[in-house]
Parts: sequence; structure tokens; C-alpha cells
Amino acid sequence: MKNVDTQHLLSESYKSTRRYTSHNPMTRNGFREIVASPKSYKFFVENLSEGLENETKRDFVMLAENTRQRFLENASTSFGNPYETLTLPILRRFYPRLLAKELVNVVPINKPEVIMVFMRAYYGQYTDVAAGNYPYQFPYVSPDDRISAQKPGESGSPLVDISRGPSTGINFAGTTGFGAYSVNILSLISEDLNQSNTHVEKDFQIVAVSDSDTSTFTSLPSPVSADVDGNFSFDVDFDGTSADTVIGRINYFNGELDWQCVSGNVNALQFKAIASLEENKINPSVQYKLEKVNLRVVDRRISAAWTIPFEQDVKALYDINAQAEFVNVIGEQIALEIDREIIDSLIQANYTNNDPATHVISFDKTPATNFTFGPKQWLENILPPLTELSANIYNSCLMGSANTLACNPVDAALFENLNDFRYDGNSVEGGEAGYRSATVQGGKWKILTSSIVPAGKIIAKYRSADLQRAAFVYAPYVPALLTPYPLAENPSLTILSRYATKLLRPEAIGIVEVEKSAGV
Repeated sequence: MKNVDTQHLLSESYKSTRRYTSHNPMTRNGFREIVASPKSYKFFVENLSEGLENETKRDFVMLAENTRQRFLENASTSFGNPYETLTLPILRRFYPRLLAKELVNVVPINKPEVIMVFMRAYYGQYTDVAAGNYPYQFPYVSPDDRISAQKPGESGSPLVDISRGPSTGINFAGTTGFGAYSVNILSLISEDLNQSNTHVEKDFQIVAVSDSDTSTFTSLPSPVSADVDGNFSFDVDFDGTSADTVIGRINYFNGELDWQCVSGNVNALQFKAIASLEENKINPSVQYKLEKVNLRVVDRRISAAWTIPFEQDVKALYDINAQAEFVNVIGEQIALEIDREIIDSLIQANYTNNDPATHVISFDKTPATNFTFGPKQWLENILPPLTELSANIYNSCLMGSANTLACNPVDAALFENLNDFRYDGNSVEGGEAGYRSATVQGGKWKILTSSIVPAGKIIAKYRSADLQRAAFVYAPYVPALLTPYPLAENPSLTILSRYATKLLRPEAIGIVEVEKSAGV
């Protein structure tokens, strides 16, 4: 966002709007006419949004429209108050300075209480679905005790691949006479399976045979696969003592296996078969559920009192626009306090909901006693634990690693010592108590710097561009509105901000605790 002087922005916006609409937005009647005309109001808002980035501008326009609707609803009472013309300039000053809009997902709402709906997907394998269960929520990865591949002879839970379904290998041993032998593979898998609900996949293989004098199976040099029509044949030699040729067919549709041997030296086959997932009822299923989150707005109010002579005197003596300063001070203070509330909520959510072993790391700014390089080189050691913390967040939320950091200017100095630290905008944007942003590690993390973040606490967070995967939501309703006040010698300007917040996925949050040992 460009660094725009508030007084200049107001002056130019007022002039352009007056030329375009023939109404002066600084006067009560002029502002009333502009609000009553959607076209004029849109032009005024477009002028005020100059310099905003696309996403911020989009939200600003929507919030401005919410404000207009509030004006129209209250037209019979407070609307038309001369100082209410400052509402949109305050919004212009207030909203772009929010640290929260870069740290959490912003969802402007148009009612004081709304139901936000998130669609969640739950999966179940064949046996789960048959029992009415869908135990795996998207995105799903096996728990830690299932992650490592099982070696032969190892105990522990098997790996769970949701999309594979009941891919059960079947070993079958049977005796043969001098004629054909037949068996139904589907009935061996489950008595509930038949040709009406599943089939045999076309990767059927014969893996071992048994001769007529023993029940011990001898593995084939390589598994024998049936062709596309289910036919197979192969020769077998039992250690040079006897040989035979096996001929058979697997019916993929109904599961019938028919086979015979030429010389009668083979009395059993061992094979592998997998139930098909192409056209059946055993296919793992997904169930969608709507998760409803109630967003109810809260109010914040700040008042400013002054006198009409004071406003006139500072203008005449010092050329200071008192109205513009009121906009600066009150708008920025509201933004800071909303940011502080959200940041405190994120920190508390991490300590309350997450495992400190994986979501909290510590870093000591004091170099170790055996560290032979300088302090600047030591500070680069924050990158390995921060990278691990980001990866732990990825493993917990299964959506992405931490991509946004929020820190106090004292802690931001850690990153400013790194060679690849880069500001991505004006370093003073946001004001002395506001925020500024930068990137590090080639843009891996966006760093938001603000005095309202507690020193010694760096918030690492995954921020998704997709609202359905949001971790924390800030939902402004009417972010800045002037409440009624008496027009007297000492007017009181009260700014009301109405918004809602909601924590959705605490696992997308982590904390870096920055310390400094004594002695350095």
C-alpha cells in the first residue's frame, strides 16, 4: 500500500467528488445527497480507496457499502450530522492499518449476527461405511504410529490409505483331481460380496503352487498374471522331480476361478486377488457435513471531545486540519486495539490447544560460549528451529507450513540481520504504532512488525488464501461509524467499531519464544 497523507487524500477526494457529483461531501446536505445516490457514493468511495492494494480495496469498498446501508437505516435520527461526514475517511485510515488483515482471514459481514458455513469432508472405508462411520476428516494423513512403513514381522497398526479400500490379498489352497477345479474368489473375501456389488481387479496373480505329494507351497520364479480376458497358463518344475503345465481362467466379473493341470502333479494354487473399485459398493465413500459457526459482533467505542473555537484556531494559527487529525488518531487507535485482541487470542489459543513440544520453540539471542563467530552469524541460527516449527504446523493442520510471522520490532531485529531480509513495501507504512511488513527466506515467511505484539513472542501462522481453510477469522460489520452526539459548544465525537472474531483451527498457530541470557 502506498503511504498516503490523510489530509491530502481527504482534500483531493472531496474536490474530485464535488466536481463529479456537484455535491460537497464535507457538508451535511451534500453528504446526504451523495449517500442517497449509489453512483455518487461509489465514486466517493473509489476516490478514498486510492493507493490501496487489490484485496484491501475490495474489502474497503464492501465495508463502505455496509456503512452506507447503516446511514440509510438511521436517516431519521442521526444521519446528516455534520461530523458524520468523517466516517468514511476514518474507515480509510482505520482499515488499511490493521495488522489483522495480513495475519488472519478477513470476512466482511453485512449483519450483526451471521452463520458462517464451512463444508467438511469425512471419509470411510468399506467396513467403516457399512457401520455408518466416517472416521477420517479431509485432509487425512495416518497418525504417527502409522507413518513408517511396516516391515515384515513388525507389529503395530497398518497404514491407512483411504482411497485404496479393502484391497485384501487372498491365499487359497485346494486339492485337484484329474478334472477342473473351481472356486469363487469374491466369497472368500466376504460373504457379502458377489458379482452384483464388486468384481476382481485385473491384476490377479498366481504366486505359488503345491505338488501332489505335499501341502507346502513353492513360490514361482515370478508371479504369473492373467491376461486382459482372465486367461493364464504356465509351466512348473518341482526341483526336477516332476513337472506340469497349469491352464486356467479368472472371471473378473463374477469372481470364478477355474483351472486344471495337464499331468496332475499340481494340487493347489496360491494367488493374490484384489476386489475392484470400479463399479461397486465397497469403494471408500466421502460424506460432506456443514459446520456452522456463529459470528456475533461486539462493539468498541472511542470518544474525542473538542470545541468549535479550538478547531477554528488551530486551522487559522497553525494550518492544522483538526478533523483530519481526529481521523488519524481515533482510526489508528481502534485498529491497534482490535489487532491487540486478535494477537492475544492467537497466542492464548496456541498455549491452550497445541502441544508445546511441537508448537513452541525457544531461541536465545545470546551466542553460545563456544560460538566462535560474531553475533550476526549467531542470529542466523533462528532459521533451523523456525523451519522445524513451520513444518510441525504443516503436520498438524495438514494444509501448509507457517507462512506469516508477527513480531515486536525488538524481535524483528533478529530477521533484519539475515542476508535475505527484504522489505516488501514502505518501511514506515502503518505509523509509529502500526505495522510494517517484510519477507525472509526468499518470501517463505511474510514478517509483520508491530509494537502491539508482545516482545519475546513471535507468532508463526499458516494463513490460507481459501476461506474454507481459515485458521482465524476477523469479520468486520461496520468497522467505523460515528454514534449520535449533541451539537453543542463542546461536541463529542464517538467512534463505534462493530466486528466479530472466531478461532477455527488452532493447530495452524505456533510461537517462537525469544530470550536473551545475561552477560551479553
